[in-house]
Amino acid sequence: MKLFNYLTLAASTLAFAACGDKADNVITPEEEPVAVEFSAMVGTRAVNTAWSANDQIGIFMVNNQATTLTDAIATNVAYKTEAGGETVGTGAEAQPVAFTPVGTPIYFPVSGALVDFYAYYPYAEGVTDKAPIDVTSQANQETIDLMFAKTPEKSKTNKTVALKFRHMLAKVVLTIKPGEGVSEADLAKLKVTVKEQKTKSTLNLIDGQVDSDGANTPADIEMKKQDDDKALVYEAILIPETDDSRLFEFDLCNGVDAPFKWTMDKDNMEKSTTGMLLGSNRYSYTITLNRHSIEVTGTIAPWNEVAGGEASAD
Repeated sequence: MKLFNYLTLAASTLAFAACGDKADNVITPEEEPVAVEFSAMVGTRAVNTAWSANDQIGIFMVNNQATTLTDAIATNVAYKTEAGGETVGTGAEAQPVAFTPVGTPIYFPVSGALVDFYAYYPYAEGVTDKAPIDVTSQANQETIDLMFAKTPEKSKTNKTVALKFRHMLAKVVLTIKPGEGVSEADLAKLKVTVKEQKTKSTLNLIDGQVDSDGANTPADIEMKKQDDDKALVYEAILIPETDDSRLFEFDLCNGVDAPFKWTMDKDNMEKSTTGMLLGSNRYSYTITLNRHSIEVTGTIAPWNEVAGGEASAD
């Protein structure tokens, strides 16, 4: 009888242990880790209407309504789009492009708690709370087309996070035409410069604000000549400015003519109450160069289009 009792107790103990092991190791569906799946809307690029292959964005995941990135759950995780994607439709009909992790993916909290996502483009290593801005060189505008997206209140109940990026900098586009006393041949070596502009700043990733008053030495920015068989087009992506005007120079680089000069200000911005540069705005002008003056017509468009105006200068 004693032997039987000992055997019964031993069997019971083993059964209990087995049950305990199962409870400790089995993960219920509610406890399973869920990787975040990111997509971004096509057509949000400054240079093209599509993401390019291997474009990288940086993503932060924070607790819902967090006011700092100091205790971010995931910090500056790089994601990329493998093949890019063309724009299909606009607005609600636009098709998103999928982004995949460059390294370890981001997982939602197992608890199911709500989280917020902050993302920026282009990705830079070492970013903790502010993304760098440097528009000194316009040679590769894709690398300076700073964009920002915030997607709040997400959880693992819906693993897809759509990032809706917006442009944080301003863009100026000038279409140049020869006028009185100026031939197309005269424009062959044309250099267009925006004078005394801020070249460096930062983007605060928690509130999406560009530090337009950041400490840096203003410098002249040479605009990029675009490849266009039908028109002579120069573009520049600039840091938003509170100044009411900015000076442009058009140098024929012929060793004879002094540079043409034109001031972009509120007088030739019909739909703007000030002459300041605003982030997300694209300012488009047609500039006619005459030997004695400059004639200007234009619009400012989205990104956010804003109508330009007319101006002349000797």
